Amino acid sequence: MKVDMHQAEQWPSQRLLGSRAPQSNDNELSWTSVLNSEEDPWLYDQILFGRRTFPVAGYVAIAGECMRQLSDSKLEFFSTKDLSIGSSLVFDPDDKLELHTTLRPQRLDEENRQWYEIEIASRNGGQSTALCTGLVAREVLDTQILPDLTRHGDSNWPVSPDYWYDMVADRGIEYGASQRGLNDISVDFTENKASATILPALDTTDSVAHPVFIDHCLQLSMVAACKGQGRLLADLSVVTSIQHLVVSNNAWSKLRVNSVVTPGRLQNLTCNFSAVNENGLPILSGQCNITPIPDLERQSDGKLFSFINWATDSTFHNLNQSLAPFQSDLDSTVALERLALLYALRSEDIGAQSQPYSKKILKKIGTKRKGRFGLVPDVSPFVGCGPSGRAELIKLLKAQISGTELSSLGHALERCLTENTPFSGSNRERQLLLDQLHPLIRNSGTLCESLRLLAYKNPKMNVLELGSGRKDSSNLVLKALRTQFDEQLYSSYLSASASLDATTGPKESSRTNGHVQPLVFDAEKSIEEQGLKAGSYDLIIITDVAALGSNAALGAKSLKRLIRPQGHVLLLEGVPEPEWLLVLKDYLTKESPEASTGSKTKSSFEDVSAALTKNGFVFEDPDNKLTSAPKVFARLKQPVPETSSEITVVGPTYHLPLIREVEKTFGDHNIKCVKSTMDDDIPPGRDIMVFVDFDEPYVYNITEAELSKFVKLVSGMKGKMIWVTPSAQIYCKNPNSSLILGLMRTMRSEFKKDITTVELDPKRTMNVSLSKSLLQIYEGLSRRGKSKDLDPDYEYAIVDGVIKTPRLQWTTAEAEYAHLASLRAEQDSGPQSCHMAATVRFRPDCCYLLVGGLGGLGRMISAWMVENGARHIIFFSRSAKEGPETTPFFDRLRAQGCTVTPFVGSVTNLPDVEEAIKQATAPVAGVIQMSAVMRVRIFAFDPEPLLTGIEG
Repeated sequence: MKVDMHQAEQWPSQRLLGSRAPQSNDNELSWTSVLNSEEDPWLYDQILFGRRTFPVAGYVAIAGECMRQLSDSKLEFFSTKDLSIGSSLVFDPDDKLELHTTLRPQRLDEENRQWYEIEIASRNGGQSTALCTGLVAREVLDTQILPDLTRHGDSNWPVSPDYWYDMVADRGIEYGASQRGLNDISVDFTENKASATILPALDTTDSVAHPVFIDHCLQLSMVAACKGQGRLLADLSVVTSIQHLVVSNNAWSKLRVNSVVTPGRLQNLTCNFSAVNENGLPILSGQCNITPIPDLERQSDGKLFSFINWATDSTFHNLNQSLAPFQSDLDSTVALERLALLYALRSEDIGAQSQPYSKKILKKIGTKRKGRFGLVPDVSPFVGCGPSGRAELIKLLKAQISGTELSSLGHALERCLTENTPFSGSNRERQLLLDQLHPLIRNSGTLCESLRLLAYKNPKMNVLELGSGRKDSSNLVLKALRTQFDEQLYSSYLSASASLDATTGPKESSRTNGHVQPLVFDAEKSIEEQGLKAGSYDLIIITDVAALGSNAALGAKSLKRLIRPQGHVLLLEGVPEPEWLLVLKDYLTKESPEASTGSKTKSSFEDVSAALTKNGFVFEDPDNKLTSAPKVFARLKQPVPETSSEITVVGPTYHLPLIREVEKTFGDHNIKCVKSTMDDDIPPGRDIMVFVDFDEPYVYNITEAELSKFVKLVSGMKGKMIWVTPSAQIYCKNPNSSLILGLMRTMRSEFKKDITTVELDPKRTMNVSLSKSLLQIYEGLSRRGKSKDLDPDYEYAIVDGVIKTPRLQWTTAEAEYAHLASLRAEQDSGPQSCHMAATVRFRPDCCYLLVGGLGGLGRMISAWMVENGARHIIFFSRSAKEGPETTPFFDRLRAQGCTVTPFVGSVTNLPDVEEAIKQATAPVAGVIQMSAVMRVRIFAFDPEPLLTGIEG
């Protein structure tokens, strides 16, 4: 196809698009424009984080002008799709912007419609920067993709335009006069919906649609995303792509715009928007993606705090057992597994044996038609229920899936197993399905958790990845090896693959996930020849067992030479995956159904597992119990712990049940416990375990004589000491217990002694479990790893039978304040990890009585309560009655499903209080005193006038 040069040449220069470039030809038409602040003041009215930014709507307007210049008559409307913003164009006030637009015709689509590829770039000196790419067409309309938002009507709750623009300016984006065009803004509190009016203010005769008007429509998406409330806008959001957009060339007068935002993955949001004029004629309709952009300066300033995060110690944790597949009848993945089996069986019922993926599943379950199929323990019931029964089961399972987040994958699976054609959706649809599928691949949620436990134990790990170099495998691991604040939990990451081309994946991953070093690996060569260092790697990840070569035994020996004594080998192919997921992955990636489904090559994987076992690796849990856990994590078999045959157990003079249980558990492992007290002469050469803090912390009321004897004991001991004390860091009832922690840190440093502290609570965990955990810690003391980068662990806590260790991590001021506010509630709710506070949730089946709460602060709090679950609220005050000042606010809460009951009375009058409680429509779960006066005053001078206001 060629561009109609004659039509393009007859148009004069246009401000935004510019003049046709001399190098234009029939296959590529190009324009150049130069913009400046004097002739285009609207262009300089958008400032993002202190820098002027070219609005996305400007690219849309340029695309529309291209189409107008290619039309031989007045352009009624134009369409764009797959418009992607590659980079932002930022500039200074005095800069002149040079833009280059290129248009190339594409082949006619299946409906004989002509689309053009458009590219927009900026040029500064001799350097060109790509800004935007996409497709544009003149008068091409796909009615299936146009959302009809106007039929739902406007949203109900008003938002002040001044408030909105001031609020986003505080977040980092300032709009000048021409850009502040949203009026009569209203939002919906039950959905992410917003409406607004746009009034004509700029001349549109020089363009199809002025970019400012288009930008106003896009601005509304951010209003809908946070429901017009500043406290819900954590970060600014900007348009990063436009899936499709239709813009009319009809006269742009007063417009009413509607926007609906649906949350997506990775914090991306999808926004549908449309605009109509006063006569109801559609003017603009489309869909875009908006992505939050963090204020990096604000984030870096906020990370001034740190906290101690207690995580499960991977040394004492069965990493494999946690990867066992979850099999509940209510689990969506189990339902999809059953659907896959039923679709395959139905293909026989209807005589569609040629369906390739169904044929493959039937081959897998065999001719006997019984036994396990993925997450289905036994296929016999599904085989024996007959065609009609299978058809009914399919209906029931489809209904179960339809209401879940996996419904789109369920539709794709049905097409995969009932149609004989390859995937026919668009590339965008394919990618969306793959994006949704990817977190489920290799059970990545629990796998990431196990990897993160290893990383918390050793944040300075040296990681070696051996495999095909697939980017998705590398990204899965790299994502797990980072903290919630994106801090790297490894020292080095070496990705070795069999070919040079495969190393490009890890290179791309390194841009966003950390420093990854690629390496070409040959299993037939020695490790020294390839620059690998023996005994240097804490974690070796095998993403493809074929990377170890054809000789599994030789590969296992190489792994044994490479791994550190305390390191782990991860066989990624051993992670269980549902059969439906493997089938669907093949279908979406266009792999042949006759090829491998991505499941492990059984003999090869089993050969590697067996070879590792023969070379001294073990897969079982620390207690050597036989389990059904998958063989994923392996480590070298640890030598028998070097423990003494006797240990001194120092306890109080009274009987402590925990000590008796420790004696029994240690005795069962041939370790004799010799009981003693702090007043006795304790042999200095014997290991010591101390239990003297459980009545009263030993050092809290220690006398001078006792301190002298204590220092003599610690300084003179030649063995190891474990000091067992009540919990003080994870949760604490008596802060005096923490005194021993600081003292032991000092003595460990001053005297260079092996002193370990263990925190526990015998009232929360059974003594049998505590004694077993203490034995594990004691036996592990001699195996603690130590390097120049990482000290061994000397502090442990036992929580619900789980051994935890602390790590210092960064946090933000906001998260730290939230945590401090929640500590008081946590004191009575049991052990909690010192982590970011969980989201507050109010009980929907109970009622909350608010005393006051109808001022500005009270309304904000009550609205927040409703957003977080409260569904029954009584407002109790002398002004709590329906009226022009209160009813709109009450209706706003009612629209969110909350029953609001105002009651007029005084909290100082007991009969009023009793009557107010009788109004409750559900059991009262809380009474909140919300009366307040929002003034700054020094109360020492004259508090009486303010106190009167508060009491009222």
